[in-house]
Amino acid sequence: MNKNSLFIIVGILLIIIFLALYLLSPLYLPYYKTVDQTLKNNYKIINIDPNSNIKILELTTTSVNNTIYLLSNASTVYLQIINSSGLVANNSEVLISKVYPGKYFITIDNPTNVSQKVLVRYAVFPYTQVSSLYSTLGIITTVSEFFIVLGIVALGYGVISSIFSKKRFKRIK
Repeated sequence: MNKNSLFIIVGILLIIIFLALYLLSPLYLPYYKTVDQTLKNNYKIINIDPNSNIKILELTTTSVNNTIYLLSNASTVYLQIINSSGLVANNSEVLISKVYPGKYFITIDNPTNVSQKVLVRYAVFPYTQVSSLYSTLGIITTVSEFFIVLGIVALGYGVISSIFSKKRFKRIK
């Protein structure tokens, strides 16, 4: 086995192993299944008029379950978390906010001139679950991307070296 073949094999193996590590992460990440299942089970579908803001639900947090997780299918609306003092946080599409124990209202703001049908998924989790999930996912994503790129470089080097070594070999004959 020559050097070029070794680069090709190593490149392919790196790509396959780390792509699998990334794609299969939902199966082994801590809390992924809990977060995913809770968000799938808790949702509201809302028709919101143009240029309006409506309250869609009320959530209660405790000292343990202290993180509100909101997920929307529309990037043109703003999800808002409001307590008795006023606005706590707002964002479009995804909103994760660690909050103090208490009652919170979830509202949707539609700043556009078009009415929209919006799906909002929601949940209240312990901060440790959400933090652990996204920290681990970030590390796995970064490591996987690095080694996939390394595999692509090794594969590319092996293929290009093979092509040029064959051309040089043919010229020598």
